[in-house]
Amino acid sequence: GEKRKKEDEDEEEPPAKVPEREVTTQSPQQHHHVIEDPDLEGDPVELQSSPVPSPAPVRAPATQAPSRSSQPALVARPDRVGVVRWYNKRRRMGFIMDPKRNWEDVFVTQLPSGLPSWPGAPCLFSCAEVDGKSVAINIRFTNKYHDIFSAAASLEGRKQVNEDRFVQLGLGSLGNVYCVFDGHSGTSCADFLTKNLHRHLMTSWRQAWPVQHGHLTVQDEVKLVTGALTEAFAVADKLYIQGASKKGSSDGSTAIMALVSDGFESEGEETFPGVKGGVTKVFCANVGDCRGILIRRTDTGWIPVRLSEDHKPTRKDEQQRVIAAGGHIGVDRGGCWRVVKPRGALHDLKKSLKDDQLRKALSVTRSFGDLELKSPPIISSVPEIKVVTLTSDDCLMVLASDGVWDVLSDAEVCAITIHPDHKSEESRAATICRAALEKGSGDNITAVVVRFGWGQWQRSSRAAAASGQSVSKGQDNEMDMFA
Repeated sequence: GEKRKKEDEDEEEPPAKVPEREVTTQSPQQHHHVIEDPDLEGDPVELQSSPVPSPAPVRAPATQAPSRSSQPALVARPDRVGVVRWYNKRRRMGFIMDPKRNWEDVFVTQLPSGLPSWPGAPCLFSCAEVDGKSVAINIRFTNKYHDIFSAAASLEGRKQVNEDRFVQLGLGSLGNVYCVFDGHSGTSCADFLTKNLHRHLMTSWRQAWPVQHGHLTVQDEVKLVTGALTEAFAVADKLYIQGASKKGSSDGSTAIMALVSDGFESEGEETFPGVKGGVTKVFCANVGDCRGILIRRTDTGWIPVRLSEDHKPTRKDEQQRVIAAGGHIGVDRGGCWRVVKPRGALHDLKKSLKDDQLRKALSVTRSFGDLELKSPPIISSVPEIKVVTLTSDDCLMVLASDGVWDVLSDAEVCAITIHPDHKSEESRAATICRAALEKGSGDNITAVVVRFGWGQWQRSSRAAAASGQSVSKGQDNEMDMFA
């Protein structure tokens, strides 16, 4: 997308090219979700899932992990079938519900490496007594565990070059990360973020993670993750600015990053239907005007739930911050609100600024890069972070560049994604991009669609239709869109 008009056609090569992320045709480019665990050796593991019945909910009792020295050796083969209530890979502890003990909780100290630990995952295991406590050992997941799936589509649209980028990666015990980067005035910054932002997140999180972490509460972990996100954004922007200043690059990029992380204890709450006590959270960090939404099922239909708010010059709080930093906000000849460097109050840019100044104006108040607006720091790279606990009613997540949101509302994107004709995330992402193009988007268009395998899709649509909410025709009470 273009936040500023390009000043220099002879722009230098970007520091980090990622060809597989770059789209140069009008056809949507689709990518299946592959989990890559940086903590493990071996090839990436592609995950699949199918729904399984869930047992009656039972509250997880508080307990202490037995000492590792006293853990029993693995037995030859598991002899029980259970369901993960919650498991925290970072703390290496959790519970499996045991059907042979009326769904009581069995303590877990280690799940098989490289496999998901979402609440509700079915598994085979054996049970042993360690230090007077029941401990699950020799755990094996069945091939029917629910999981997360994602795909992306990206179009040049009516632009000559696609400056959008996206990321879909697994970050080991930290979770899965999904990003959209909307470059402007070049691709250097967006390419740099595509290659490096998630690495800085992992580094920041590892540095913040305490060696002794058995005492950590859920609130402690949430603070650690949000702090790591903020630190990662700051480090990435600082390093890119340093390189850009040497090369004279003036491009930039907006960004949205959604981290889906599991293993959080939460009494009385549930992410997987019927499995109370453990939840999965989304940490959504946003800089600029890319946007994220959840698609949530309700008694009256489907609704979009905002994961981010756009950083536009029209926001009063953003106006105050920019002006306090020495910036200038106004409206250009095309009626677009923009940020420029001269100090002053809000006024009409059409009368006071020359053409060369207008070319340096930015239509967002936060971004990566944009060297000329970072000294002083008129444009900020500090993300706004929203943390949401997922429920079984949260079935999809959509991240997209402003090429989508400029012409499609949250409700329109919601209606597209729940249409019964879609049987895959590829279809949803491609349809969102095509709809934005057909509706007149003049920008690059990118959408990432994530499906939560535990989401409950069956819900009556008649009440929603009566209330005028967006529900596709043809849906009925018993529809399972992924049967």
